[in-house]
Amino acid sequence: MSKKKRLVLTEEEVFRRLIQGDEVGLARALSMIYREEATSSLLSRIYAYNADKKHKSKVIGITGAGGVGKSTLISVLAEALLKKGLRIGIIAVDPSSPKTGGALLGDRIRLQHLFPNPNLFFRSFSSRGMVGGINPFIFDAVAVLEAASFDYIIIETLGIGQDEIDIVHMCDLTALVIAPGLGDDVQFLKSGVIELVDLIVMNKSDLPTASRTVGILNSYTRMVENHPDIIKLSAYKKQGIMELIEYIDNKWQELLDNGSLEKRRMERWKFQVGNWMRYIIGKRIHKFVEKGEVNPKASPYEIAISTLKEWGCEV
Repeated sequence: MSKKKRLVLTEEEVFRRLIQGDEVGLARALSMIYREEATSSLLSRIYAYNADKKHKSKVIGITGAGGVGKSTLISVLAEALLKKGLRIGIIAVDPSSPKTGGALLGDRIRLQHLFPNPNLFFRSFSSRGMVGGINPFIFDAVAVLEAASFDYIIIETLGIGQDEIDIVHMCDLTALVIAPGLGDDVQFLKSGVIELVDLIVMNKSDLPTASRTVGILNSYTRMVENHPDIIKLSAYKKQGIMELIEYIDNKWQELLDNGSLEKRRMERWKFQVGNWMRYIIGKRIHKFVEKGEVNPKASPYEIAISTLKEWGCEV
């Protein structure tokens, strides 16, 4: 049996099929970006197209520690949105393989009951070891999904720590998911992430310890300027999902009407410029450190300064 030939598309064909919402064009554009095959002209066309078109996707970040039920929440949220006839694109950020750099947990198991569905797209990306948890390829992937005119783009992070807060820079709205009995009330008060998110989702709110955690959150958020709202739900029992959707829709529209959405997206663009700079320079530094000669008599600080100056960097 002969092997099926891979469809070869030009950059023009990829872009044309992408903006038509064609799944092949979408998948090819994402693959080109992630494999660093996409030319700057393709990305420039995508960003220019998004800036001019009226339809804006609602980019929603879902973050939280492991075990709080993020995947279950996204699954039931996607199911409810699909029933409303909306197109949903989901990006899951998973840990990186130390050998290949690929996503270790990249699969559709959490959403398999929703496939096949032409209005649902899922893609897993690895974090590639980025400190903030989000690499620049994922930012560009969001732009690709928006060019395909998805109504909702949902990004699920691999987890969150005191440094892994880049998710708030790439989304229109960010929800922190917590669950009672996991020590989240202490850890997130320490991390300060509550001051950055728009919404706190108390999942597993049917558990007996939920009231205590909500009480702690209410007490703390009163002291935070522009404090996040709190919504209680149970993803497993599919309770409170429609209230969550209503909140997201109303909040997003409020941000659009008062100009905050445009401001957030401009900040996202600037953050992505810096994100790409850090990534590109980081690769060069890694290559230099791996292949550089070792001189124990020299100060590592001086070697770093002199090398950066050789590269044309101001220090």
